Amino acid sequence: MAGYIPENILDDILNKTDIVELISSYFPLKRAGRNFKALCPFHNEKTPSFMVNPQKQIFHCFGCLPAGSLIKTENGFHSIEDVQIGQLVLTHRGRYMPVTRTLWRPYEGKLTEIYTRKSNFPVTVTADHEVFVIKTKNCKYESRRNRICQWRCRLNCTEKFFNEYRIQKLPARQLDINDYLLYPINHKREDKKFIDLNKYYNRRVSNFGPNIKSIPTDLEIDERFLKLIGYWIAEGSSHRAYIRFSLGNHEKEFAEEIKNLIENIFYIEASIHIRGKRGKTGLEVTACNSKLANIFENLCGKGAENKHIPFELQNLPPEKQEIILEAIFKGDGYTTKKLSKCKCDRKYRTISTISLILAEQLKDILLRLGISPIVNVQVPRVDKRGTRHKAAYTILWQTDIKLHFSDIIQINNVFYQISPIRKIIKKDFTGEVYNLTVAEEHSYTTPNFVVGNCGKGGNAFSFLMEYERMDFPEAVRTLARKAGVVLPQDSSSGKATSFISSLYKVNGLACNFYKNILNSSVGASAREYLNKRNINKETIQIFALGLSLDKWDSLFNYLRSKNISLTLLEKSGLFCSREGGGYYDRFRKRLIFPILDVKDRVIAFGARALTDEKEVA
Repeated sequence: MAGYIPENILDDILNKTDIVELISSYFPLKRAGRNFKALCPFHNEKTPSFMVNPQKQIFHCFGCLPAGSLIKTENGFHSIEDVQIGQLVLTHRGRYMPVTRTLWRPYEGKLTEIYTRKSNFPVTVTADHEVFVIKTKNCKYESRRNRICQWRCRLNCTEKFFNEYRIQKLPARQLDINDYLLYPINHKREDKKFIDLNKYYNRRVSNFGPNIKSIPTDLEIDERFLKLIGYWIAEGSSHRAYIRFSLGNHEKEFAEEIKNLIENIFYIEASIHIRGKRGKTGLEVTACNSKLANIFENLCGKGAENKHIPFELQNLPPEKQEIILEAIFKGDGYTTKKLSKCKCDRKYRTISTISLILAEQLKDILLRLGISPIVNVQVPRVDKRGTRHKAAYTILWQTDIKLHFSDIIQINNVFYQISPIRKIIKKDFTGEVYNLTVAEEHSYTTPNFVVGNCGKGGNAFSFLMEYERMDFPEAVRTLARKAGVVLPQDSSSGKATSFISSLYKVNGLACNFYKNILNSSVGASAREYLNKRNINKETIQIFALGLSLDKWDSLFNYLRSKNISLTLLEKSGLFCSREGGGYYDRFRKRLIFPILDVKDRVIAFGARALTDEKEVA
């Protein structure tokens, strides 16, 4: 086969191959609407997640999430059914990678609803959807049997189970209460010095109406600017002609600070107004400039539901992001009272918002600062008076942490918030479920933890490469033979392929020769040697162990009897040349360990002396 196969020939092979028929020759498929399904051959599962689409002639294996499940993208959470190809999502490596495929399918079966500590909001997945998890153990001490053995434990016990903790990728049905789930923390730092506000001005320029006073738009990202951004997110609103900050009657100093910031940054006049008409109270700080109003609503969102920290500031150093956090807290936050049932002084700093994006950003900032916050969600509701309330998000955190239901750890240069599972609910579901394929890492992040999936998928070539562990040329040759397609030939590559195949044959014959000797009466002492080292018969068979005789030419004579050429024997590396001519066996009176490739072909041999002689490799 030629080194390069034209696209039209590859397409011809695929067009003449029925992927359903191909895969059915390996394991049974069951019709599921327009598609076919089966238990995935690439990982253990109890409900089918392996789907074959006869129209598109592709297969894919995936667990799924129901519609409405939130996925963390570079620009906030999006419902999984709205995520687009090319959109960047946060992976288990703590970085943003593009979505390469979006998938959906009808599903009837069990869903697993997972609740973690530090959140009252569940994440729901199909039972076989894979989740990144750390399986935990409880403390061995009698008085602490219901507590997780964790990294920050100060007890001087010998069995520190946390030293054995490792990240695994398991289906949701294998999760247990108190298992740690992982939320990757984006620690990318981009210390931007300036921001161009003209990018956020999109109002149509007109020659009619009053002239708009010019304002500086190339601004330094300093403490003053970051404070003003935080104050506007907390207290600001915009009109076509002005921006306004609404404060309480007791916040006169705060109003003066905002007024000074506006005047010193944008060189426009701001005024403070005391509300007293029509039963209204409070203070208002107003700056009249339609350009500034348009910039702020595009920079930070218009309306409380859409408020957010500017996306280009999401990777600022944490110490700068903390300025924004403190500004939002000053404008819209409060500190809870001491909880009456607690012995310790547990007070939380709290910010509430109806903006999902802002809630996510505040959580991310706190995590980047090394603080693991609580995020509670209040679903939309109608109160007793008939007033409709939108979904609300409350972020709570302690600067002096008293309890550690959650923690922040670093594994393989990635920081994670780890949260124990506190509740698992399984329920029946009939409807559509969705999944994403993400470049390289096959994982994406939900509001509480990161999930992954098998990620196997593709066309008929891909299936053979995955299932049979073939390389691409071999998969092409196999399907071409089945489809009756003649491939262009390259004589040089054909000779090379033939020679390599011959070497595989020689190694295979040698492997069988060595195995037979070990299993014969001659190999009794060698088997006893292995038995003393706790290497049983099953292990010997699995790893195809063998034995070479204490003779100079036993393997050589055996292979010559199989009509193997001298040239091929010399190239195999199994023999050494004599000075006077001829060859002798490289391995004599040695235990033989064949080395296999991913397709179980013998590519080399290792050997060990049965006596105290020096090892031969």
